[in-house]
Amino acid sequence: LIIFNVDSASDVRAGTFPALSQLIELSAGFADMESEIDKMATTFLDLIGLQSTKTTATIKGLSLAFLGLLCKCFPEHMRKYSDPLLIGQYLKYLHEHLVRDVVKFEMLVAAGAMEGLIYYLVNFVPSAIPVAQPTLIRNKSKDDEKRIKEEQIRCESDLKRVYIYASRAIQTQDQTNLNRYALVKAGLELFAQHSTLFTEYLYDDYPEILRCLRAWNTHDNYDVKKIAQRAYDTFLLGVANALKEPNIKTQEQRRRAVQTFQYFIKEFRDKIDSPELEIRDLAMGIRGYGIFANACKLYGTEEDVKFMFAGLIQRCEQIAMPTISLSQAADVFDERFYALPNLLDALSAIIIEMTNIGEEFLSPLERLTVMTIDYYPRYQPKPQATTCSSVIKMILALQTKPTCYKPFLTRIVNQAIIRCCSHPLKSTVEQQLEDVEPDLPEEQAKSLLAIGKTITYENYIPLWKTILNVTSLKEFDTSTYPIFDRQNMLVSLYDEMIDSILHIIDRLDLSVDKEKAKDENDDGTTTTDPVFGMKPIKPKDFEIFYNLVDFCQ
Repeated sequence: LIIFNVDSASDVRAGTFPALSQLIELSAGFADMESEIDKMATTFLDLIGLQSTKTTATIKGLSLAFLGLLCKCFPEHMRKYSDPLLIGQYLKYLHEHLVRDVVKFEMLVAAGAMEGLIYYLVNFVPSAIPVAQPTLIRNKSKDDEKRIKEEQIRCESDLKRVYIYASRAIQTQDQTNLNRYALVKAGLELFAQHSTLFTEYLYDDYPEILRCLRAWNTHDNYDVKKIAQRAYDTFLLGVANALKEPNIKTQEQRRRAVQTFQYFIKEFRDKIDSPELEIRDLAMGIRGYGIFANACKLYGTEEDVKFMFAGLIQRCEQIAMPTISLSQAADVFDERFYALPNLLDALSAIIIEMTNIGEEFLSPLERLTVMTIDYYPRYQPKPQATTCSSVIKMILALQTKPTCYKPFLTRIVNQAIIRCCSHPLKSTVEQQLEDVEPDLPEEQAKSLLAIGKTITYENYIPLWKTILNVTSLKEFDTSTYPIFDRQNMLVSLYDEMIDSILHIIDRLDLSVDKEKAKDENDDGTTTTDPVFGMKPIKPKDFEIFYNLVDFCQ
């Protein structure tokens, strides 16, 4: 902060923000930071307020974002600045850049304000009470209409203004071909984290918001696409929550809810029934069905839900079954196997709403679950965490269907352990890496790289540990997954693992045969080692057995 105050060069000041941000995140919750927070808050508020004409766009944007971070990490110290001072600055800058066109558009300022709001909304919710509307003019010119429209937005409640500005930030008409996506990413991130705050406003604009989110979901920019996927799911979750029975109190609200529900279900069905098998679109439609599972039961019949589930199972198999092999997955990005955890999530959400599951659905559910577990080592850390929760959700969902639960759990645990322990021995892989000589030719170097990517049982340990820690996972600490159900799942899963391990060992052929000694190599020495000169009849079975022993430890 001293460097920031002493040196007025924009690039030097900009360079202090990463260090300051990291310091704030690491010291979050410290009780003796009040004086330091006050100094930083007043410094940066002054830059975006009284000294705004002297401050560059870069520093304004960074200051707006940093003030939001202070609100996230130190809400008790920032409460006195939050409303109306800070929220007023955010809304003022966003109104100037996204509604009015009298000022030069500066993306970094707008993006900084939007990013600051993302942090701000973690602990502070803007007022939902609108101010007085502007006086209407009867004989209006185009300029008058534009000015009145701008004034109407300014007179909306603070919360609705945040929603309006976030919606404008993700509009695709003028931004699809941008080389810089700071504002779009900030707008999408705001929807990804806070869509549930805007439930009542989403009713009016959901077709346009849905169109925008889908457009960004198919964009070429990887970072934008990943944020858009989260924003899409959170947006649907906000709408689905609005459709739940406690929120529908009048006949008019029900009529509107049914209309909204039918619109989304038609959109999902169009995606899923499309003859062109676009994995991304299919996955979006299936995830949508999963999020709207409760609404499907509320506004449809049990037969409707079963019919929908049967269609989803069929489409999920079309997505998943032609996937690349596990050995290829190390080097190839394939949306099919990356979509598997999300497909499990959607299916488990629908299963919870169904009265029972037919036997014909168990086999495809088992294949999808085992395949998701099988691919676990090839996922990146975030998809790995999603895989763990998806498998748990599927098990918990089927636990509510007693006739299906036991056979399902038996088969997936047995298959998962067999696949986990069928990989090469860890000691063999380590030995291969140790035996490599330096200065390898190119072909041998490629072979070494392949050895380094070799999967062993150890790659699956984090998955099993997470699943067995189901009773402590905060993600599942909700009314949908009561602690009693998770405890029952843990007991049955542990019992099934023991049974499966014993069953696998019983099926292994661990017999050995004595190697025939060659006369020229027989030096007449004797040994007391009982396994000397023995070789396994089925080496693969021994490999599985050794892996099982290490896995159990």
